[in-house]
Amino acid sequence: MKKLFLLSLFVGFSLSIFGQETIPLKDALSLTECRVSEYASSIEYIPLENSEECLLSTELEVVATFQCIFIRDAKENMIYRFDKNGTFLNCIGKRGQGPGEYNHVFGIYADDASRECFLLEPYSNRINVYDYNGIFKRIIHVKNAPNRMAKLGNDYILNHILMNYNKYELTLIDSKGKIIKQSNREGNQKVGLSFFSPFFYTSGGNVFYKNYLSEYIYVLNENLKRKKMYWIDLGRKAINSEEDQYNLKMGSLNKGKVVVSTLSSYKNNLFLPYAHDKGRFFAVYNTTNKKIFSPGVNGKSGFIDDLTNGPLVNVPYGYLVTSTQESQLVSVIHMTDIADESFPDGKFKQVLDEYQLNEDSNPIIRIVNLK
Repeated sequence: MKKLFLLSLFVGFSLSIFGQETIPLKDALSLTECRVSEYASSIEYIPLENSEECLLSTELEVVATFQCIFIRDAKENMIYRFDKNGTFLNCIGKRGQGPGEYNHVFGIYADDASRECFLLEPYSNRINVYDYNGIFKRIIHVKNAPNRMAKLGNDYILNHILMNYNKYELTLIDSKGKIIKQSNREGNQKVGLSFFSPFFYTSGGNVFYKNYLSEYIYVLNENLKRKKMYWIDLGRKAINSEEDQYNLKMGSLNKGKVVVSTLSSYKNNLFLPYAHDKGRFFAVYNTTNKKIFSPGVNGKSGFIDDLTNGPLVNVPYGYLVTSTQESQLVSVIHMTDIADESFPDGKFKQVLDEYQLNEDSNPIIRIVNLK
């Protein structure tokens, strides 16, 4: 009887720790060759216009919507809008201290339904809202630093940069910016220096959320209630929330540790970007057969591109690069990264030749259409 009691305690404790489903990322850190055609039906390439008014750095956040592509140049603190052919359309607002101007943008969110672009300014505790033509519409003032944004029903959900003095973690607002509900940070543990920020992703009409205080992935309801859906098992490579993920003196992640970045999901596949001291990679986890692996070849991360004979197809890390369509994986190909590579005949080489792209050209947006 005592053994049964102890066993029931252990099972209950395990479920509370490991959540509803465990993703064994610790078992998939070695690379496995895989062709992109196993997961994708086609690949589109969108070379971005290269005129003086829209020259881009390499530090880019990208949001591809049904209608257009938004680019936040983090280095230059500028936001641009391109059409789906890569033609430059307009800037969104402008830097400055005056009415309708923004100071330092940390993230962007685009809503095709209202044709509004939201610029999140964590250091000013506000969100500047512009229409798609870049005309200022209004300011939304929020408590504590807004970090990322997503649509939740007819309203918007924000997460905040997690700092020791900041008790708020999630905020729900309506379209005019009125606060509907707020959720505090769970626990009172110290927050270490983070390499990646909390993030949202959508799948099957649901909004999922992950912070860096634990390896849980939550699904959120319209009352900001969290339900644990997955737990990412990193084993001994996991980083405690109180530890610094990044070593400022060394200029790298803490050795031997793994940090998970912005996830995406389509049908029964989860794409999990992660980083450690040896580089940046991603894993694919199948929620049906529970198999997981990290695609790559010769020490480099990515699917082998047997559809267009282009560079390895990867999932972005760090800066948010995403699509509002769940069936797409978006990434950025910087010309300087492939300057020393040659590519066989195929769609990718045709794009390079047709647009006469070189190291000085703006990047290519690659859209992978998933099966």
